[in-house]
Amino acid sequence: MINRMLISMVVLSIATSAHAGIAPKDASYFCVAEIAGGLRYNERTKKWEGATFKPDAKFVMRMKHLRSETRKDSRGKDEPAQVFDVTITPERGRVAETCLTPDVSVVFSSDRMRFRCLGVRHDYRFNLENNRFLLFGFFDGTDDNENTPAVTGGVCAKID
Repeated sequence: MINRMLISMVVLSIATSAHAGIAPKDASYFCVAEIAGGLRYNERTKKWEGATFKPDAKFVMRMKHLRSETRKDSRGKDEPAQVFDVTITPERGRVAETCLTPDVSVVFSSDRMRFRCLGVRHDYRFNLENNRFLLFGFFDGTDDNENTPAVTGGVCAKID
C-alpha cells in the first residue's frame, strides 16, 4: 500500500525565495494543445516519415497537496518541498489518470518550476513558470498507423 501511494505521488521541490510560485495548496489547470507532430507510416513507400497532426488534446491537470517536507537538492543542501498527488483528466473522458512518476524525476525550484507526469498511456511534461506542457505518445513498434509516435505542445491556464 505504501509503495503504491509513493508511486502515485509527485514531489515538487520549491526554493525558499519569495518568487517560487507554488504554495502548499491544491491547484487545477486546464490545458489545451496548440501544435502536434510526429511520425506516420507511409504504406506506399513502406517507410516512416514526418507528419503534422491536428492538435486536439484538452485536459485538466489537478494537483492535490499532501504534505510539506524537507529534501536534499542536487548539491546536498536542504530545501523545502511540497508533495502533491497529480491527476490528468481528458476533456472527453470521465476517468482521471494518476501520475505514476517516481518523485526523483521531478524538478521544481524558483527558476525551474517543472515536473514530469508519467501516466499509463502518455508522458506529460509541465512547466508552470510559463504555463506550457508537452505530451509524448507511445509507439508500439509495428509498421502501421494504429499507434504513431507523436509530440503535442500547448498551454495551461490555472482554473482554481
